[in-house]
Amino acid sequence: MSEIVKLKHFNPVSAQPPIRWNFDPQVLDIEQRVLFDAGPKYVGHELMVPNLGDYQVV
Repeated sequence: MSEIVKLKHFNPVSAQPPIRWNFDPQVLDIEQRVLFDAGPKYVGHELMVPNLGDYQVV
């Protein structure tokens, strides 16, 4: 018969990042580079902006 797992066998894991990350300019810079620099600069269908220099306001 297997032994029931005891709580001491588990390592505590934080479910969310530390609060200070919300106010840290270095974390913001990293997030912007990782999330936005590698992705598209515009999201939408080409019919919304058919000509060069056109823009869409929602």
